[in-house]
Amino acid sequence: MAVGFPRQGAVPYLFLLLVLLVFHVRSLGNGFHYDDEHSLLKNPHVRSLEALPSFFTDARTFSENPTYAMYRPLVVVTYAFNYALSGYTARGYLAFNLAIHCLATLLVFHLLGQLSFARFPALAGALLFGLHPARLRWSIISAAAPNPWPGFSAYRPFRLICIRWTHRPAGYGSPCPFWPSPWGC
Repeated sequence: MAVGFPRQGAVPYLFLLLVLLVFHVRSLGNGFHYDDEHSLLKNPHVRSLEALPSFFTDARTFSENPTYAMYRPLVVVTYAFNYALSGYTARGYLAFNLAIHCLATLLVFHLLGQLSFARFPALAGALLFGLHPARLRWSIISAAAPNPWPGFSAYRPFRLICIRWTHRPAGYGSPCPFWPSPWGC
């Protein structure tokens, strides 16, 4: 049984994509900034897809400078794939960031629908997420690409909580005994 409104069609999803593209397409002309130099432009590890396994075992692959070592394997994987596709063309990295940002915004919209919000509040919440200035770091900094990855990994468990909560028996409050409902139900 479907929950919320997602079964009603693709129109709101397409609308969100259109709005995001209209507002963010100009950012594709930006260049590299901030941490891009040490973590991407001077990082020899991202220049070969053969190094992919080492991204998951060696934190030093994050940067050309070993003192900046961080265990962020998905970041380095995205750098390597972006490098394989577009070399050091900033537009390719920013287009990937835009695609990830659009996907994250669509997931926010979908989750708000799972919470049985009406279409307009869910759309407004997703637009706030997708257009809020605090979320726009990705559009100017290539190093910001992987920030949504933790959210994507939390999507499925959160969706299951939403389904359980929206199908709870009358009088059942929180979807989880350790997580009080924000609406006080």
